[in-house]
Amino acid sequence: MSDQEQDYDPILTMDSLVIRRTTGLSTEKIIKKMVIVAEVLANGKLYPYQVEFAARVFLSILEREGEELTALFSRQGGKSHVLGALAGACMLILPEMSKEFPEDDRFRYKDPKSGTIRSYEEGFWIGVFAPKKEQSGIIYNKVRLFFKQRHVIEVAQELGLMFDTNNGDTLKLSNGSYIKCSTASDQANIEGATLHLGIMDEAQDISDEKATKSISPMLAATGGTVVKIGTANAKKSHYYNSIRRNKRRELEGASKTHFFADWTMVAKYNSFYEKYVKKEMMRMGERSDEFQMAYLCLFQLERGLAISETLFENRSVDEGMFSNILPGPRKGMHYVAGIDFGKLHDSTVVTVLEVNWDNPRQVLEGYDQDQGSFTVEIYGKHVVSWLEMQGDDYEAQFVEIQKFLSPWNISRLALDYTGVGVALGDRVKARFEGVDIDMVAFSAQSKDTMGRQLLADVHTGMITWPGGDELRQTREHKSFHSQMVDLEKEYRNGLLSLHHPDMRGAKDDYPDSLMLGVWAGCTKPFGGEVEETEENVYRK
Repeated sequence: MSDQEQDYDPILTMDSLVIRRTTGLSTEKIIKKMVIVAEVLANGKLYPYQVEFAARVFLSILEREGEELTALFSRQGGKSHVLGALAGACMLILPEMSKEFPEDDRFRYKDPKSGTIRSYEEGFWIGVFAPKKEQSGIIYNKVRLFFKQRHVIEVAQELGLMFDTNNGDTLKLSNGSYIKCSTASDQANIEGATLHLGIMDEAQDISDEKATKSISPMLAATGGTVVKIGTANAKKSHYYNSIRRNKRRELEGASKTHFFADWTMVAKYNSFYEKYVKKEMMRMGERSDEFQMAYLCLFQLERGLAISETLFENRSVDEGMFSNILPGPRKGMHYVAGIDFGKLHDSTVVTVLEVNWDNPRQVLEGYDQDQGSFTVEIYGKHVVSWLEMQGDDYEAQFVEIQKFLSPWNISRLALDYTGVGVALGDRVKARFEGVDIDMVAFSAQSKDTMGRQLLADVHTGMITWPGGDELRQTREHKSFHSQMVDLEKEYRNGLLSLHHPDMRGAKDDYPDSLMLGVWAGCTKPFGGEVEETEENVYRK
């Protein structure tokens, strides 16, 4: 059909951009044809849940919605299969459609701002990213295998297509379309390419920074679509947050952008899969974390989180005097503090705790071959105040710390003696003479010891924090709350590491400060009796 014979239907948008559509060629019809081509490539019918997902990807591409689509399918549920098929269909069809219908904006349009012609006539460009190169190669190799099939080769020959490039990481057709697989590890330099479709596989292990700063910008100039697929795990991640965001958008009335298929959905269409998963269910246990994540697609965040939302609330005091920060010390009580000195983009946080050294909650008896019999006293602790400071004006921070701690008559103090904490720690020690100060050099071993102590106190109820309604509206409590419930626990070479999730803006300044404060409260000052005095050592 020639350009003159084509019938176009102009539509005026709110941006005064004329959208030209070929009459009788609706987006729905195009999507159905693209699904058929995808099934030809896949050499068989796609399952209904795969078709629904593929159709949504096609819609975002054709309408240049620039969508962020997420899919959470059961292990071996066919997500790589359908993505390989739809990727191949786009590489074949869209350049041909762009030539056949050069005035149809779904394939070729003029940018109203720059006048630039944006078209698939030069090819459809796809990037596949995963934490490891071999993981990104799974979908890429699917496409390569699809194009090696005899019936697909015949179709390509009819269209005059050949392979310009066909190697370990790039497959390029003579129509300009290509698919390239790359690693998305934090160390990889992958910026620079321009894409129409970006696929993040095993997205639960791709960092927020790599997803947002490196991959997403590749799609900006084309109004491209990004698809994130992965597996449920035990950590909050960029992928987890994307799924939550898409679910929330749908509840608010937006079109569907998240797609889900657990093993029961896949089993409806594949009896072999059903038998296999039932065997796995017996082997792993239906309630095991592994089965719930792999086949029921349920995130097990409590397994990977140090402190669950429920546990945080159980340790929150929401009534009475301790539901808010205290204005000052209570007579006859003892106070300790933890100071985590922040780097340039972090905060310096000081946490003050009240410790009941006079009445231990528990007294444990034990025996050591070298020491003989011994007892261990465990004390109750409660957070009574915070101070948060941002920036790198450490001289001003030192003054603020002195002013803040002045009323509390601190008995013990533990501080971060690492990086900028070394110089500040030395100043604190010199200024606060008479206070038992523990200079803690953060290392894998020291963080393991303190982290275990913090979790022990939290789980046994030996520590509480304020949680009154008014306090929850403050910036300090909001930061404390979010950092505590986001805190991840991980064992590296047998050592516990408590750290913030690998997401943009995530911090652990409040937990580190609390951890130091708990450590300070576990031992009486100088290992002996608490000395009470009316004199405030900070005012000397």
